[in-house]
Amino acid sequence: MRAKKERKVSIWKLIWKQRQIQAFVWAGLLFLLIFNYIPVFNLKRASSAVSLL
Repeated sequence: MRAKKERKVSIWKLIWKQRQIQAFVWAGLLFLLIFNYIPVFNLKRASSAVSLL
């Protein structure tokens, strides 16, 4: 019974890790989209923002 519970927890951790990765990827995509669609950001400002990351 106890081993089953531990296995369940590890599965949940796996799912949580995948969710975090997915969220990170989506945030990156949104960031790129916003950067592409705002022409106010010139190359100099974009490069300085990238250097901050």
